[in-house]
Amino acid sequence: MSNETDLARYQLANGNTLRIVRDDSPESPREWSNLGKLFLFSNKNGNIDEFENEIDLENCKDWEDISEKFREMYEGCIIKNVYVYEHGNVVYRTTPFGCPFDSWQAGLIVCTPEDAKTAGFDPIKDAEKIEKGLISEVVVFSMWRNGEIYGFIEEDQNGDHVNSCFGFYGSDPKENGMVDHLDSEIIEI
Repeated sequence: MSNETDLARYQLANGNTLRIVRDDSPESPREWSNLGKLFLFSNKNGNIDEFENEIDLENCKDWEDISEKFREMYEGCIIKNVYVYEHGNVVYRTTPFGCPFDSWQAGLIVCTPEDAKTAGFDPIKDAEKIEKGLISEVVVFSMWRNGEIYGFIEEDQNGDHVNSCFGFYGSDPKENGMVDHLDSEIIEI
């Protein structure tokens, strides 16, 4: 699960030590039950086509043409553009970056009406909620892509393993849900 290099250490109220480590084998969030499907092209990072080649891209000159193909094939679908910034790390989001040299539109995330209904949404009435869900999926994908998934190892005063859990997005145990898996409160070090 981890090479166990500590990113942070905390003292717990019970006297144990909490070690925050990187999760080096996290499951891709694109394997989960997602609201949207990613459609990305990248020379550096490979392509992702969760539509499994359903879309005929012949005669498409740009992303607007590709978006139109999706709208024709999935009437009423909700589409968000996906942009990438590559400079050291790779960051994905649904709004453009300000750097014209290291960023560009890399693809789309699309929620079909059928996928919306499967997730319990009305594609028309819940359009704003669906858009927020698509944005969140891109944020989570970006975190996964950059290895921003962590775990914790709790050790007793002798250094023996007491508890551990992995798969937390973000390294702050108070914000990412780690504290919900602890039997003792964190004391800042």
